[in-house]
Amino acid sequence: MRILSSVIILIAAGAGAFAQDPKPPASSIPAVPQPVRILSQPDAPLRIISADTSWAMPNDRTMVQVFVVVKNVSDQLVRTYATRRGVESNSSSKACLGPPGMIGRGLQPGQTAGTSSWQGISNSDPWAVWIDFVEMSDGSRWGADKCEIGERLDGERSGMRAQRDQLLTILREKGADALMTFIKEKGDANRRASERRERPVFPDAPPPGHSKRWEEGFLAGEQQMVRRVTDAEREYGPDEIEHVLLGPIEPPEKKAP
Repeated sequence: MRILSSVIILIAAGAGAFAQDPKPPASSIPAVPQPVRILSQPDAPLRIISADTSWAMPNDRTMVQVFVVVKNVSDQLVRTYATRRGVESNSSSKACLGPPGMIGRGLQPGQTAGTSSWQGISNSDPWAVWIDFVEMSDGSRWGADKCEIGERLDGERSGMRAQRDQLLTILREKGADALMTFIKEKGDANRRASERRERPVFPDAPPPGHSKRWEEGFLAGEQQMVRRVTDAEREYGPDEIEHVLLGPIEPPEKKAP
């Protein structure tokens, strides 16, 4: 019994040690996260004009909210862009600051836009932010694109084109009712596959020979085209379907007022 009691006491003591709060005392936690440095990129079509940080949660000092504002300093519309952050060391880890900005709307010359993201960053290490990727309205691109935004966009547009061709063929050969029935039946089949924890049967799988990011974009593009069709049929009727399918893959450039 004495041995058993000793074991229980040791286990309890060990559990107490693991249960201790690893967080530093409140007095050692700064009121605000340290500021970030904006890297100079004079040849970039976008310029980061501010990068503000704050604690993501009032009582938590493990996550920092980063709000980055950029300005279009080029002479044409920016379709989308991505920013990146990292500790100021070549060997340190880097991270993309949230999803790409302005997709579907674009950023006119002289306009500004901001994106916000939560980052797990050590407050003791100095770090910086910079522009990682920019795509212009003429299709040209700028930046190292370590976030692989361009690769995903290429896959997404390929997926939209592939899905458009399939849906347009059904529409022209069998009509709008048959097309909507096809989409509904495929949706029902996807739900059954999901219940069995199987891969969705619709849309089609990406073609082989591409990166994972490209494949992710391809599937997203297919799904986006299906949503365009279902939204058009629901809001405007079957006569709008062909107009949507024949529309541009890229949204038209919006002129400044």
